[in-house]
Amino acid sequence: NAPTYLDRKPLFPGNSCFPLSPDHKAEKKKGFPHSSADQLNVIFDVIGTPTEDEVSFVTDAKAIEYLKTFQPRPRVNFTEIYPAANKFTVELLNKMLVFNPYFRITVDGALSHPFFDSIRDKSKEIVAKEPVVLEFEKEGELDGDRLREL
Repeated sequence: NAPTYLDRKPLFPGNSCFPLSPDHKAEKKKGFPHSSADQLNVIFDVIGTPTEDEVSFVTDAKAIEYLKTFQPRPRVNFTEIYPAANKFTVELLNKMLVFNPYFRITVDGALSHPFFDSIRDKSKEIVAKEPVVLEFEKEGELDGDRLREL
């Protein structure tokens, strides 16, 4: 949808991410740093701020408190951002870019979406015989230092 590759830009161009890399110069809202370039703020500019139902999976009280500090805003209309996109493209974006992971389209659902019909060849796909386990997943709760290390 961009006239040239030079006109392309990221959908979520944030440059800080509270709590791992907060913008220390950002204004504070109820004790939490807020800047227009904070990654979550940039994401909410596109998908809209989550409703109570969309936040229902969050169990950490501080995280819920933080989410409530964001200014309410609506979801963007992807047909306006990507006017040349076909209906399947817009539909898949709307199903993938959802705050609550339980409401989001599954990987299998996404791969089976009509958007991929012209390029997907199931005969070339390989399915793992057993789940892939990453060693760090066995460590339990990871602190900020460990997350940065990974």
